[in-house]
Formats: sequence, structure tokens, C-alpha cells
Amino acid sequence: ERFDEEFSYKIFTGRNVTPQLIEEIMEVDGIIDCEIKDYKIVWTDLDLKPGLWAGSTEDEDFSIEEIEIWRHYTYAVICRTGEMNENFRTGAFTILEGRNLTEEDSFSAVISEYLAETNQLAVGDKIRIETKRGLYEPSDVPEETLGVPIEMEVVGIFSVNFEQEPSFLTPENCYADNLLFVDQETGKQIRKNQEFLGLSPEAYNE
Repeated sequence: ERFDEEFSYKIFTGRNVTPQLIEEIMEVDGIIDCEIKDYKIVWTDLDLKPGLWAGSTEDEDFSIEEIEIWRHYTYAVICRTGEMNENFRTGAFTILEGRNLTEEDSFSAVISEYLAETNQLAVGDKIRIETKRGLYEPSDVPEETLGVPIEMEVVGIFSVNFEQEPSFLTPENCYADNLLFVDQETGKQIRKNQEFLGLSPEAYNE
């Protein structure tokens, strides 16, 4: 637990899962495959399915600059192979156009049908994510970009095969339509941008 003058927060300090540890685990008899389950909060230049932050207004707790940042935040789901992700394995999501992520991908993304239609995107188009300071800690410059912006190519578009009732209490990152599935190389750059949180680009800690 870390303390500041006005707030406190917790960071993970346990053992990280590294590629070397994954190799050791894969040598255990009976294990035939593995998948990363790593969700990172990111800011995106996309217009997301509106939720809690879309209906928020400036008050004593949040400035308009902070609210604008949170209106564009979602999860980047880092995948080794997209087909092994639980959402695709269970049939909750299905690839509609293009393909899913593979181990060979570098700076690639799979996005929802909703995001594709709302932002007029197709397979082959580019999208961008960034690490904005305001998503992680109180700041006078919440829109500051930490590290480098990450540009990715859309390689696939998925459909959400269930109904998720909209609510003004649901934050944008909790909508399935707003999830971004990204490859391992993208994940490494996200973690590098977030090194100030104690993350290692070469390790998984969630």
C-alpha cells in the first residue's frame, strides 16, 4: 500500500509470471496449452458505447478534463491467441469479419461490431490507445500521455452474443462492446508505458 498526501493506493508486489515461468509450467505433464489473462486500463481515441462517464458533469470531485479522459477509457485485453480467450472459447463473442489474434501478431487489435460501426472502421484500419495520467492518479494534467501512443491495425471484428442492459451507472470499460483485444507485443508496450506503476514490460502480474 502506498500513501500520498491526499490519497492512498495499492500495487502488486508479488511474483510476476514471466515467459520463463510459463515455459516451466508448460513442461508439467498434462498441460497442453495456456493463455494470458491480462486486462490493462487504457485511453482510446474511439467513441465508446456511452455509460457512466458520458452522463457525468464537472463537480468538486472531477474536473471536465478528467471526465473527458474517463469517457474514453476501456480495457485492453492482452492475448497470446485470441481463440483461447475465454470469451471466444465459450461463444460469448464470435469473429464476424477478419480473424482473431495469433502469436505472430504485432500491434494488432480485434474490436467489436459496435465500435466498428460507431467509428466507421473496417479490417485494415488503424486505432490508437494511450496511457493517460488521469486514469491512474490525481493530477493537474490528467490528459498527459505517459510513454508513447500505440497505433494498432484492426485485424478482426467480433459480435457480442448476449444482451447487456445499458445503465447510466455502468462505466464505459464494463461494456463488452468497448473491449479491445490486443496482441502480446502491444501488451508489452502498454506495460512499458505503465512502468511508473511498478509493472515490468516482460512480465504479467494479474
